[in-house]
Amino acid sequence: MLLVTLDFPQHIEQRVIPFIRKNNIEAQVVLLDDDANIWITKVDKNWDGSIPVTQVIQNNKIKFYDKTLTQIERFAIANLLNRLRSCKVFILFVSPK
Repeated sequence: MLLVTLDFPQHIEQRVIPFIRKNNIEAQVVLLDDDANIWITKVDKNWDGSIPVTQVIQNNKIKFYDKTLTQIERFAIANLLNRLRSCKVFILFVSPK
């Protein structure tokens, strides 16, 4: 499992790391902080780059949420992650303020 944060580098210490610790995230988390114009349309051709955004890829099936997730959606994704710890999953996320 690979988690990718779109947070600004200056938010890593204050937002991303506390978010990872609070949610007991054990997966590898990487920061995607290069030129967004290069990869935005590669994530989803209809995405304008606005955040928050969540994308889950599992077995070549993509679920893309270009919005703030509801509590039910967050719960469903958390359950999915717990079941798929050893599977290849790619998730884009921005830590909450």
